[in-house]
Amino acid sequence: MKRTLFGLMVAVSASTAFAQTPPDTFESKYCSGCHAIDKKMVGPAMKEVAAKHKDKADALAYLTGKIKKGGVGVWGQIPMPANDSLPDADAKVLAEWILKLK
Repeated sequence: MKRTLFGLMVAVSASTAFAQTPPDTFESKYCSGCHAIDKKMVGPAMKEVAAKHKDKADALAYLTGKIKKGGVGVWGQIPMPANDSLPDADAKVLAEWILKLK
């Protein structure tokens, strides 16, 4: 019983740590120049974005689109530039990661 409980605790801890680790595209596509995981910079913290969209049925599609197309007005008047050269699959990975943040 103790081994099973310990194994479960390790698995939960590892999955939580993994969810906090940004995908490579977060750094390589300059997202981290304006966004941090847990604090506001030029743009909102990724955890704020996750919290805002956590209960929306279309959150994954919405965030994937925002990452690709950019926008202005949702978080203030500073625009987020479009990332139209980012492959759709990479934008989706970023959106999935954001939505897993707690």
